[in-house]
Amino acid sequence: MAGEVFSEAEKAKLKILFDRLDSKKDGFIRAEDFKHFASELGKEMTDERANELVKKGDPNGTGKVDFQHFVQALSASADKVKAVILAIAIFREIDVDNSGYITKSELRRVCQEAGANVPDDKLDELIAHVDTSGDGKINMKEFLVALATFVRSRAA
Repeated sequence: MAGEVFSEAEKAKLKILFDRLDSKKDGFIRAEDFKHFASELGKEMTDERANELVKKGDPNGTGKVDFQHFVQALSASADKVKAVILAIAIFREIDVDNSGYITKSELRRVCQEAGANVPDDKLDELIAHVDTSGDGKINMKEFLVALATFVRSRAA
């Protein structure tokens, strides 16, 4: 359809995100869902900001957002949304066991698939640099923060 901001493949990925945010599994996202997701990403979100996000996708003032309105609301920030979707997809591609973490063995596999033979001590160094929780692996939040930091450093 002409003029659509998101492709069908992107909408499918947004649906996965929407379903993850939908804590009650009733087809709607509420302010508390946005706050919980921000917390998972290591960000604090005020009630005011969460309510603002809901209002963007809640034309009827019900306090909840359905998938169609979620997509419409995100259309205004399509470039940022697409970047986040891509980052999440990259994380999931690396996290082959779907544990929610990237381990040293998964990093090694990615490097080998890219044709790079990275020594274990360099993989350990990379993990230590990104792993702010100190558990020896990289979670989604740590990955997204590291990726954003890297992108910002290249843009400067």
